[in-house]
Amino acid sequence: MKLITSIVYAPSEYDKDIGRAYNEIMERTDAEYVAFLDHDAMFTTKDWYHQICEIIETNPDAGLFTAKTNRIWAHPQRHEVVKGHDVLQHRQEGKKIQSQSRNKVSDYPLRARGQGYVSGVLMVVKKEAWKKVKFTGGFLGVDNNFHRDVLAAGYRALLMEGVYLYHFYRGDGDKSHLKK
Repeated sequence: MKLITSIVYAPSEYDKDIGRAYNEIMERTDAEYVAFLDHDAMFTTKDWYHQICEIIETNPDAGLFTAKTNRIWAHPQRHEVVKGHDVLQHRQEGKKIQSQSRNKVSDYPLRARGQGYVSGVLMVVKKEAWKKVKFTGGFLGVDNNFHRDVLAAGYRALLMEGVYLYHFYRGDGDKSHLKK
């Protein structure tokens, strides 16, 4: 099984079309899985790659995986025990979460936006599933649409309970841009 990681960038000529950038990476790769990571997020444990591979191998029916993180709108993924931006504290929390739930996963069904759609801070995408449902164009909601479409195509979406990322996400704490 081959897993690659990618921090996606949508240049100005893409007009912020992150979906296009995701699709181009998926089109070009020969990997079976791609882990898309936001530019302002980091894994908190040293063996995160091996951990994710173990989870993928034991869940072949899943087309999409995500993880726990701080400072995120999606409630199932939110783990806000550590407040602030002390990376050492986030790393300690990541080790604790990993030791408690290393390979535990839970299904990630759809609920209301903000209450149950996958947030794109980390999306591990199975190429086989992507071939059926490709990312929609645009910037906001691309992750939510992919989550919905993967489930509709008959794949599972899973939350990796033992994987925790530190997400800097707007250090000022302002989330007003997410509310409609």
